[in-house]
Amino acid sequence: MSDADLRIDPLTGAYVIVTPWRQQRPNLPEGSCPFCPGGLEAPGPYDVLHIPNRWPALPDGRHEVILHSPDHDLSFPFLGEDRSARVVELWSARTSALGSRDDVAYVFVFENRGRMIGSTIDHPHSQVMAFGLIPPISKAELSASTCDLCQDPGDDLIVTRRCGWQAVVPWAPRSSARACSLIPSIRSRRRPSGEWLRRYTPVRDSRHDA
Repeated sequence: MSDADLRIDPLTGAYVIVTPWRQQRPNLPEGSCPFCPGGLEAPGPYDVLHIPNRWPALPDGRHEVILHSPDHDLSFPFLGEDRSARVVELWSARTSALGSRDDVAYVFVFENRGRMIGSTIDHPHSQVMAFGLIPPISKAELSASTCDLCQDPGDDLIVTRRCGWQAVVPWAPRSSARACSLIPSIRSRRRPSGEWLRRYTPVRDSRHDA
């Protein structure tokens, strides 16, 4: 694997990582699933598991895969409270571990679910990427003089509230895929109930420190 080619879109300033070797990764492989217990990437039993990405977009161990469940057909909404908590705990742990590296400035966790969006393996999984630079949009959000997430969004934008967290529809979403944001409830002032919720911090921002 050669180094990833980091390019900058001259029209928008957006970063683009070009990794042609990822075109060689398995695409909906026939036969046994590599993420199921006993498969190529998970030879032993597991509950939730993180593994290196065999076809990384970033070098030096900065691209990982999180396996949500040994059940091949279980999507995230059906994981249940306990198992989804364990997945979020692992997201948090890997974000902390990768974010502590000197060559990492920004950690991004995401899930591509379904063939229509480009997922090449059906087994429930997410990915963690650790970037050496903060992406422009995230950098702009973090450098803003005020924090919009600290404001009460109003009941018309709230999807649900639970355990000190709230799911909110952004006032100006950048795409239909960004339909919901999960942020601490204003009422909780960043102290949600549940140990796993207290330890899970998707974005570290000094304006949110108590």
